[in-house]
Amino acid sequence: MRDSYLCSMQRILFFLALVLVCLQACQTDDGLSNFDVVYAVRFEATWSDSTHPNAYPSNAHFSPLVALSHTPNFYVFFSGYPASSGLRILAETGQTDSIMDEFSYSINTGQALDARVGPDVESPGQGELSIGVTASRHAVTVLSMIAPSPDWFVAGRAVLFDTQDGRWYDKVTIDAISLDGGSDAGIDFTSPNMPMDSVSAVYPITSGPLIQPGDTLVQNMGKFIFERIQ
Repeated sequence: MRDSYLCSMQRILFFLALVLVCLQACQTDDGLSNFDVVYAVRFEATWSDSTHPNAYPSNAHFSPLVALSHTPNFYVFFSGYPASSGLRILAETGQTDSIMDEFSYSINTGQALDARVGPDVESPGQGELSIGVTASRHAVTVLSMIAPSPDWFVAGRAVLFDTQDGRWYDKVTIDAISLDGGSDAGIDFTSPNMPMDSVSAVYPITSGPLIQPGDTLVQNMGKFIFERIQ
């Protein structure tokens, strides 16, 4: 009887351990196992009082990263054209819900594949997310609000697959471009909200506190690194 009882307890404990492992796997499964190819997208923020000392704010940081993998002929935004509602909200407030809804629509229409939200990023500092790609949807766009700011954001877009020889790039590094969302007329990092009467276009920042005395171009605030992990 005692041996039977012990065997029964061992089976129960084994079953409970198996259930626990399965639950942990479910909790950590973020869907990336569905993709044959996965890239880590890392934002290395270099914005600091030494790189951009002009009006550098005391609480400098970047909002949570958002990224979308998509076809190479799809663009989240065009310089010189108005931003989408979701991008304007991201650029003004750092909130990601609206732009993720837009990303979901792009996925449902077949233009995109995977959308992810990552951590916010202290500056200087870094943050990272992972995203799935395929040979037909191998471009990735990543965005983050420059915070605090009126409606400024950084963006990067990388093509990760060489269609000529059918090979994935192991690692791609690009500069984080600083852009104005075109919806707020504020001129400084901590300017009060100044909504524009009509939405202007997205354009690279060429004036304001990101331009240092004696410079004619904005010094980049960091870089995006795309590295294959699967």
